[in-house]
Amino acid sequence: MIRKAVERVYDVVAANFNAEFATLAAAASVPAVTADFFKRLAAERFRLRTNAGLGIYQDGGRSQSSEGGAPGSRLRMPGSWIVIVLDWEIAGDNEDTVALQTEIAVDAALRCVDRLVAFDATSGVGGAATERGSFTWQIERTPKSKEGALPRERAIMRFPILARDTGLQ
Repeated sequence: MIRKAVERVYDVVAANFNAEFATLAAAASVPAVTADFFKRLAAERFRLRTNAGLGIYQDGGRSQSSEGGAPGSRLRMPGSWIVIVLDWEIAGDNEDTVALQTEIAVDAALRCVDRLVAFDATSGVGGAATERGSFTWQIERTPKSKEGALPRERAIMRFPILARDTGLQ
């Protein structure tokens, strides 16, 4: 179920994030960027590969064993809540622009998460961030250094998603 949750989120985010970002950036008169996507990688592991990237990975969850008897019985658990992390990082010449692009990235990510509320019949994944306050984010700023390194911003976004057991797939 964990693998299916990461795969489903990756598919939806990779298909929609850049278009959502471009729409929001245009409305705010901020330069758009095209993000690279990294499945199962945190920003520390992809930051040297790109100036704008989004890592998509899981960070734990909660579940229970099967109910009502042996594994595979008809009385199965309703699913597992998997914590998904969308890990955005961007570098650029202008600290103000990078800050605005990071705020837009959080909004674009939330629009992608909205597409994950309905359950996908094939993967059994859905119900993303449906509880009040369950989509959270934290922004970290790294100003331009004396050595000339570009200013960077990172937004770490977390939300739960429900993954139901649909059998071996």
